[in-house]
Amino acid sequence: MDPEDTPPVGALNAAIPIQTRNLRYEIEWQYTPADFFVDPFREHVLDCDMQIGDGTALATIPAEVYEKTPSLRQQLHRFLDARLKVQQFKTARAYQLDDGSLTEFHDDGKRTRHLTMFISANISVSADLKITDSTGRTIFDSSAERARARLAHEQKRRDLETLDKQLAVDIEQYYRKQTRREETVVSSLLSSYLASCNDPENELVHLYEIRDAIKKRFGGEISARQALAVSKAEWSEFGRLADNEPLAQGRHRGSFSGRLRAATDEELVAARLFAKKLLRSFLQYVDQPKPMT
Repeated sequence: MDPEDTPPVGALNAAIPIQTRNLRYEIEWQYTPADFFVDPFREHVLDCDMQIGDGTALATIPAEVYEKTPSLRQQLHRFLDARLKVQQFKTARAYQLDDGSLTEFHDDGKRTRHLTMFISANISVSADLKITDSTGRTIFDSSAERARARLAHEQKRRDLETLDKQLAVDIEQYYRKQTRREETVVSSLLSSYLASCNDPENELVHLYEIRDAIKKRFGGEISARQALAVSKAEWSEFGRLADNEPLAQGRHRGSFSGRLRAATDEELVAARLFAKKLLRSFLQYVDQPKPMT
């Protein structure tokens, strides 16, 4: 070849494409409402790490896992949708889930993002989903999840029946005493409880009055929880139901115009259980001998 025909070195380099490889993949889904799940959580599924919460689900996938499993994206989507359907079963809330956007992270520091669209699920779906790994081990079974939710709800109903009997005994014993401590507070708590029974359209409002009165009696949430041995999780979950969910029986229904729904039986049972436990704990508290001062 004539020396004059030899292309410059830079031209040779430009003609040869630089091969890059992917370090990892991420699939990010958006779902609404953002508070569909109470607390964020993490799942390890199909050799991927998935974080779910606050309206976003993010799956981080090693490159070798994604590239050897052509159907992985569809499997992860089905897993996430099944998780949402189980939550829908528990709360009777509608949700929207998009199809997930894929991002490829290259070893040259660049990334490629592929966008997507929303799909909706306003009604419960009867089809069940089971995901297994390569060994046949079940990773997720929507039917089993719903069964566990039903069993947990049935147990709460039994707990509520037992608590009703215990509370009836405690109330009778309290009012049979000649000297009754904290009678003004106890009367207020019982009045709110009776109102919750007789005014179902505002049930959560009246049950919240019990917690609010307890909080005021002890000068704040922390002191109240410590005195009555109530966990922060229980206290907060009840507050979420009464305040933050778009429930027709809730306290802030005016803030959810057009989105109100009736509370599910599961939600009402949980709220009643908390409020009655709080009432019984207070009755036991005032029955305790007070230290000499």
